[in-house]
Amino acid sequence: MALNHDVRAFTQSRIFPGAALFALSTGLILGAWGFQIIGGLAPCPLCLEQRVPWYLLIAVSAVLSFGLSATWPKNAMMALYAVAVGLLLWSAYLGLYHAGVEYKWWPGPSTCTTGGAPVDGSIDLTQLGGTKIPMCDVVPWEIAGISLAGFNFLFSLAGVAIASLGLLKTMREKA
Repeated sequence: MALNHDVRAFTQSRIFPGAALFALSTGLILGAWGFQIIGGLAPCPLCLEQRVPWYLLIAVSAVLSFGLSATWPKNAMMALYAVAVGLLLWSAYLGLYHAGVEYKWWPGPSTCTTGGAPVDGSIDLTQLGGTKIPMCDVVPWEIAGISLAGFNFLFSLAGVAIASLGLLKTMREKA
């Protein structure tokens, strides 16, 4: 029962939302690299683009967690939470866009979809050798019908909820 009490106390602490955002962003990036290096799933251009907000969120949430533990001014914490919400909304957009491309809800960029861009006949394609270029509209892995881009969208929404909770908690604190 002591562990249950400790977990409950931590989730209600001032630093919980910042620490949770740091854990989420770090875990998501480690997972992406794990799928790439261990799982052999080469990322397409849209996959790589989806990582950018998460890399930035690692830095923002680390500063946020430090600021919360060091009791930085309320306005600074609110600004950092607002930046986190913005990054996560951007990530949700990228995840939803990529999932829509994968599920053929809308067209993707011509440079990385199976429709492809026109090939210039002057390029020697034999120089590519055995290189496989991942296509943005092909689902390389899914579980329960949800692709990695779909999971990015869902994790982004969870992050928006956590960052919004932190923002609201900070707004309600006395100055």
